[in-house]
Amino acid sequence: MEQTVTNSQVSTQSKRPKFITILMIVLVWLFARTLFDILRYQTVSDYNVLNHFGFGVLYIVFALAVLVVTGSAAVFVFKKYTRAFQIAVASFILYLFFTVIMFVISFTHVDLAKDAYVISRGARGLVVRQEALDFTFSPVGMAVNFGIYLAVFVVLLIGLIKNRRYFDRDQSVKKSA
Repeated sequence: MEQTVTNSQVSTQSKRPKFITILMIVLVWLFARTLFDILRYQTVSDYNVLNHFGFGVLYIVFALAVLVVTGSAAVFVFKKYTRAFQIAVASFILYLFFTVIMFVISFTHVDLAKDAYVISRGARGLVVRQEALDFTFSPVGMAVNFGIYLAVFVVLLIGLIKNRRYFDRDQSVKKSA
């Protein structure tokens, strides 16, 4: 006797792919980090850089958008909602978009970015080592930093695309009883 089992029933019977677990951890971390940054926005280097140009409120608006989309993505992925794939992709693209904007501003205003970084670390009680500061804000250091961010997000997007079928609820599986 054959019976049709829906994907949601199968998901309770089978294990969640490891990538999906990693994805949930990353989304929760991004959500928590963004929430923490919003709560301490005056000591966040990105806010201080944008505020220098009179756009500090833009940081808050963008951070709130990232918070909502990333939080939604974390819940949608955890609950395995059909739109989880799209919301998770949107979350990464939004986060990456903001990273690119801040990289461009920092690359074109290195001294401003460096000062904001020093103030941010100092406000959190963290030590700033001059040699690390010099490398971080050198053209090579900034390119390496941006490359790492980009690589992580590309790997996450590729993994998300490869696991897209995990979120298909209308998929049915034949099971022998």
